[in-house]
Amino acid sequence: MAEAVELGWTSGDASAYYEEGLEASFDLWDAEDANTYISANPLSTDPEIAMKQIAEEKWKALYLQGWES
Repeated sequence: MAEAVELGWTSGDASAYYEEGLEASFDLWDAEDANTYISANPLSTDPEIAMKQIAEEKWKALYLQGWES
């Protein structure tokens, strides 16, 4: 959803969606300190940088998905 907001396809808070996605990824992998990671890596207000951040986090989340990543 963060990507869709950044691309103007839907309305909403890209930063909130980005953070929710990170939290879901941490939960999926049973990782700790999601809040620390989110605080250290907030979504940029620069649209170009934000898209790069979203793409990188998506790549990390799909790491074991082979071709999807």
